Amino acid sequence: MNEEKKIEELNKKVLSLLNKQLKLRMQKRIGQENKMHLLKKIRRDIARLKTRIKEKSVV
Repeated sequence: MNEEKKIEELNKKVLSLLNKQLKLRMQKRIGQENKMHLLKKIRRDIARLKTRIKEKSVV
């Protein structure tokens, strides 16, 4: 049960990062955002979290 909570928490973080990523992409489209380096960081963070989720679900 504790493991399920951790996975749910990680999924919430992934959703939050995906939302941030979407907002940054929209800002980029309209030419508002200067922090394009954050897109790369967020994409990698999402990948790391998804990897941890996968590892925990397999074990």
